[in-house]
Amino acid sequence: MQSSRETIYQAVFDILSKAPGLVTATRRFRPFAQVSQAETPILMTVQRKENPGAAATERNMRMAMPYVWDLSLWCVVYVASNSDPNFVPATPLNAIVDYVVSVIPPATLANPNMPGSGYARNTLGIPGVYQVQIDGDLEWDEGLIAPASFVGIPIRILAL
Repeated sequence: MQSSRETIYQAVFDILSKAPGLVTATRRFRPFAQVSQAETPILMTVQRKENPGAAATERNMRMAMPYVWDLSLWCVVYVASNSDPNFVPATPLNAIVDYVVSVIPPATLANPNMPGSGYARNTLGIPGVYQVQIDGDLEWDEGLIAPASFVGIPIRILAL
């Protein structure tokens, strides 16, 4: 890869950790039971899986094509419930999710008036990163399991 894994994961974390309303941000996952109410909202990123991608095919190996790494990251945000009966835990979560969606927009046509013009990809300015995108369903729990609400956001990073 042109940038090391650490550089890529740290750069994505640095961007996500600027979400409005966060009290704590860390790359180290902690179960909710280990997070105090005073630390929330807390954002955590978790490296999930990696796949060397297209270059692993026999044809691409013969052509000495580099791996196109498919990196998977999970962004988890907790918000503790409080004693205020009017507190809606989804409210701070929605603001954080809106921020994440705004900094990781989907790929769009480079020129919408010109079919076949290719795509404008979101690389977050990281060398060697080809695309960063939200990849799948956002998992929500509004306090049904614990005295907290959370959202999990799957993020996919394609890197050379």
